[in-house]
Amino acid sequence: MDRVVVTRLLSSKKEAEASAAQHLLADAAARASQAERDEAVAVLLAALEKDERRIRRNKCAVLFALLGVSVVCLVSGLLLIASGYNRRFPVFLVFLPVQIGSMASLFFSFRKHCSPVRVRAGLALARHGDPRALGPLIEAFAAAREETDRAAINEAISGLLPGVRPGDDRLLNGRQQELLQIVLRNWSPNWFTAAKDEEADGLVHLVNLAALIGDKSTVPALAAVADRTPNRESDKRVIEAAQTSLAALNARLNEHTPTVAGLPRFRARP
Repeated sequence: MDRVVVTRLLSSKKEAEASAAQHLLADAAARASQAERDEAVAVLLAALEKDERRIRRNKCAVLFALLGVSVVCLVSGLLLIASGYNRRFPVFLVFLPVQIGSMASLFFSFRKHCSPVRVRAGLALARHGDPRALGPLIEAFAAAREETDRAAINEAISGLLPGVRPGDDRLLNGRQQELLQIVLRNWSPNWFTAAKDEEADGLVHLVNLAALIGDKSTVPALAAVADRTPNRESDKRVIEAAQTSLAALNARLNEHTPTVAGLPRFRARP
């Protein structure tokens, strides 16, 4: 297996080429040769690391660009004020809404976007039972909108959960851990969410994962889900899972065995 060629195909903008590479790497999980399976995993991890470097480069480039714009605006405003253009009003403040809007767009874009190569590599890596696929799969879940996409991602995450050891926080990097908490905190039961059942299935997996690898910073996110008021049966599944996971996480953090709790009580809707 030529790593360079397969990695390039996996990142291809042509869907046929990318899908062929993804299936090749995923199907290697069923082959008898351990060397072929190890090679496929190595190619997938290399592709994910390469894409992670791309994300960091793009983020740094945008941040430096925003910093440059801010400096230019500040200097221009100070020069205008010094020249007597308007001594009562700092002109550079006019540019602040633009800067704030740009930074807000940057903040949300890096949490919502997931490149196709990360989705393909994550799904293929999950076929090998490698828990390092969980980070890219969380990114894919946060960005997925189609029912079929979420179903595939949910199935992959579900298959990996039994292999996750409690307290193993090495599976997710800082960006992915933060994204996991954002997804949980921002979830709100309503009647209008598309693919409601698939979303609920995925969220149940995510709250279970958060309880397994989370720390004290994860408690508020799980508590936010556990405190929601359900609108549907699917919402109840998510909330009950969050309550159980929150109790398990608190028990692990406090180093004692969780006590058996009664049935959860849901607040009446206003």
